[in-house]
Amino acid sequence: MAFRVFSFHFDPAFDVTGFVKHVAIALELDQYNVLQNNGARAGQTVFHAHVHLVSKPTAATGLMVQPGFAAVDQTGLAERIRSRLAAPRS
Repeated sequence: MAFRVFSFHFDPAFDVTGFVKHVAIALELDQYNVLQNNGARAGQTVFHAHVHLVSKPTAATGLMVQPGFAAVDQTGLAERIRSRLAAPRS
């Protein structure tokens, strides 16, 4: 197998960022991708929070960047994120 995919399933409220980094270190993964798909249009097929840790041993194996996707207009994106994070939650 050219690369391995490790999948972990969590409660949606769980912050997995530290856990994924610890797993990557434990597996001695020097280069890797972390993937999370949310919703059917994003390619999610298992509808609960989960992440994939994909080893990237060479430039030709693991997840690949595919050309041809449409550019996304990110004008004002940082400010929209700031304002939404600052908004009081109900």
